[in-house]
Amino acid sequence: MKSPKDNIFTSFRGPGIRENEGRLGSQLEDNTTKALLHVIDYGNAEIERAVLSALTAQTASHSAITKVLSQNDRKIETETQVRIQDIPRNGRELLFVGVSDRGIDPLETTENPEINPEDPDTSEKRVDGLIHIEDESGNKFTIVEESKFGGSTLEISDTGDYKATLDIPDEQYHTISWLEIYEELGTVLADSFRLESSAEPASDRASFIAEEFMRYLQIYGLTLSQSESTYGEDDEGVNTVSLEFQPDMNVRTDEAKDGLVEYAVHFDTVGANGYLDIYVTQNEWEALLGDLERSHEDARIYLKEGDSESFFEYIDTEINPSSRTKIAEIGEKETGRKWLQVVPKDDHYVLGIKYASPGKEEPSNGYFMLAEHELEDHFEGSSGSSNETAFQSLFAAEPDIRNLR
Repeated sequence: MKSPKDNIFTSFRGPGIRENEGRLGSQLEDNTTKALLHVIDYGNAEIERAVLSALTAQTASHSAITKVLSQNDRKIETETQVRIQDIPRNGRELLFVGVSDRGIDPLETTENPEINPEDPDTSEKRVDGLIHIEDESGNKFTIVEESKFGGSTLEISDTGDYKATLDIPDEQYHTISWLEIYEELGTVLADSFRLESSAEPASDRASFIAEEFMRYLQIYGLTLSQSESTYGEDDEGVNTVSLEFQPDMNVRTDEAKDGLVEYAVHFDTVGANGYLDIYVTQNEWEALLGDLERSHEDARIYLKEGDSESFFEYIDTEINPSSRTKIAEIGEKETGRKWLQVVPKDDHYVLGIKYASPGKEEPSNGYFMLAEHELEDHFEGSSGSSNETAFQSLFAAEPDIRNLR
């Protein structure tokens, strides 16, 4: 993957911004909004259609806007950081679109959300972006776009308050993920866009800008898929498995030096077991499962077949570990190591993954729990296992981490 410096949308922060953590996220969101609007401003008809189709997909105006995009005399203009009270409303249809990493709508996930359309401060707030569309007959549409990026999520104050203040009906309100925009652009650019850092850039301006935006999303942590599970007596812990573009997060130095790392699985734990981040690339995952196959062939066969019960029964009868036991390992102390381990508990086993940074014998943090099984009745049934789909995808017959998608 190319360096962030080589991407035309990367914005480097001055010392004042770097010292103010609260402004780091907002600057990234503002910059991402500006980049998205530039794709519309300088894109060709196909690229415009891809972006605007994704933004309006679930709104009542979707088909009308799609028709406008086929007209030669259409007009499309964009703006950023416009105050709510200054958004034009008369003689046009207003739409609201919230874009975030996962596209989660806080109005759907929040119980009894408090919405304050009469709050005088709301009208003074500025929306991230506006997209004005006018067709040949003078019919006008304005898309109010609010962005969250880099792990931030849409809040009621970003969506519900704006929606109510602007009197936007439910059928013109929509939330999506950056991945949906990314995939729409990928469809248009399928013949020219390549992930490899050695790929030649597109020759025409519109395609080049769209490709740069797609790479920008990759650089700053586009999440391609994600699954969650909880653990602990009160479900206070959260395990997350994501597929991301993350070329340099705790990747072993001998794996990262060639600069060609594109995909990585991100194992993330927050809660009862503390905080833990582990990234594993495609090559690392293949090497881990290869080492498991060499040392415990039957165990690997069970995992290939998605038979976790037989896997844990094999662990119990053939290995019978009395303490934490490594069953597969890659790397060296000098370059960093990652390994799969089985942890015996009072009444069950846990399969986990760990990472030790270069020079470290043992990591100071814990492990990410991939699965756990009861020791009763030959492991019939399980408790607290990580998302089953993610688990089976990771251990599929062909160890391609992109199966997580």
